[in-house]
This record gives sequence, structure tokens and C-alpha cells, in this order.
Amino acid sequence: MREFQRQSRNFTNANADSERALKARAATDKQDEFNRQVKASEDAFNEEMSRNKRFDKTPIGEMYEKTGGYAPFLAGILAGTTLRTGAGPGSLTTKYVAPTAIGGAAGAFAPNGPQLLQQHEHAAR
Repeated sequence: MREFQRQSRNFTNANADSERALKARAATDKQDEFNRQVKASEDAFNEEMSRNKRFDKTPIGEMYEKTGGYAPFLAGILAGTTLRTGAGPGSLTTKYVAPTAIGGAAGAFAPNGPQLLQQHEHAAR
């Protein structure tokens, strides 16, 4: 009977040791995967931050520097004035609605124009 109890105790201890080793290995694998993901994230962050992304180096930033930020305003005035001059006397639509819409479109295009032109140049290559 003592031999059986000894064998049973040895089996139970070996089984417990095996389970502890499996749990420790699973925890180590989980930590290793976490560390790998953190390193990949930090590498991606550092690579992105190392690029020169200053606003004044972008096409929109260059235009902003040249015009002082007045480009949308000036484009709207130019488009609206051109339409008003060409429309002459007429209805409410030709006097107010069309110039406002065209001026708004020109104002929206002005800050995005350099970027659109740059995309068009890349597409043409």
C-alpha cells in the first residue's frame, strides 16, 4: 500500500510540475508576442516620425507661404467678379446664386489645387 501511495504522490507531483511548466511556457510565449508587437509598433512610429513632414514643405504649405493664406479668399473674389462681369443685368440666380456657388467652389479648390496638380503630374508619369 505504501508503494502505491508513493507512486501516486510521484505521479501527482510530476503532473503538477508538467502543468506549471506548460503555464510558464504559455506566459512566456504571450509576453514574447506582446514584446514583438510593441517593438513593431515603436519601429513604425519612429519611421513615421523620422520623415520630414513640415507643413511648409508640402505643396499646400508652399502656396500658403506665397499667398499668406489669402488664396481661397482671392480665388473666390476673382471667380465671383468674373462671373458677375460676364453675366450683366439679369435674374437673382445670375446676380447672386451663381457667383456665390462659383466663388465657393474656387475657394474650396484654391487650398487643394497644388495637391490635385501634383497628383495629376504623378498620374501622368
